[in-house]
Amino acid sequence: MDLLVDDIIRKNRCKKRDATHFVIEKSGQARFFVSLSRNGKRNLAKHATGFSIGLRILLRMLPWIPLNLLLLIKLGYYCRLSLSIPISCFINSTLDVKVLGLENEYNVLVGTYTPKQKLVLQCSNNDVNLYFKIGNMNSNSEILSEIEFLKKKTSFKSFAIPKFVSANRINQFIPYNILVTEEFSGKIIEAELNINIVRIAQEISKESIEVDGESLYFSHGDFAPWNIRQLEGDYIVFDWEYCGFRFYGYDLIHFLYQINNKLKDMKPQEALSEAISHIIDLKIDLKSENSFTLYKKYIEYSKYIHGSEVFNCEMY
Repeated sequence: MDLLVDDIIRKNRCKKRDATHFVIEKSGQARFFVSLSRNGKRNLAKHATGFSIGLRILLRMLPWIPLNLLLLIKLGYYCRLSLSIPISCFINSTLDVKVLGLENEYNVLVGTYTPKQKLVLQCSNNDVNLYFKIGNMNSNSEILSEIEFLKKKTSFKSFAIPKFVSANRINQFIPYNILVTEEFSGKIIEAELNINIVRIAQEISKESIEVDGESLYFSHGDFAPWNIRQLEGDYIVFDWEYCGFRFYGYDLIHFLYQINNKLKDMKPQEALSEAISHIIDLKIDLKSENSFTLYKKYIEYSKYIHGSEVFNCEMY
């Protein structure tokens, strides 16, 4: 399987004195490339997400953990890292060249190891703090959807969205889709449905269209705890790759489904049934849809199917 990380990242294992990054691995796969610059560990810990207990603890403690300790317990290794020429050229044309002048002033977050893999480069230097989300033709529709949504710069009352900076569409010179946004911070929210999350989902779904006599409502598409942050009481919702029009209530059902399936290890059918029952028990307006209809519609509109299992949107 051809992976984006292998196409874009050039890395050579080396001694610490020659390294630019430390690679944090999980199950033998690179998850994070941590810059050895002064703020590399702190910036990654501040902005990277993870919902497995082990990853959350690691990210929380990362600023204080000596990288040599992670090397000793075989959680990673030192490397000298560089980016493919098209990516380097695009980044240097977007940022002040000084940001990447030493080739170590950025962290890399590696997405799920599937053909739709995406990378996020976290570039920070003084007042320049940007995210570069990179994908190839395999994730073309998803990243283009997010680019088009963020370019509209829609304003919401109950939450904010990442600020669009620029983008690149696949072309003969740069064969990648690249979305550039201003960096954002905040802690990931608790994995529970509360009134604030319900209000956010309902505000997202205010726009509607009619398709073949059916009312469809705008949805985030991967509305899950790991795609929502909170800072000083304010929320920011990100990762809009799967946004589009679906049946009313899709995002709320998906929110609970992901918690049940990813975090509580329920099987897909049980996770979905419990999610729908929970929404109905809370007496949340679902436009008079019954549980059986909602179950069928969720599977229909989720589109991505692995065998008999409903597709689970990726999480970094």
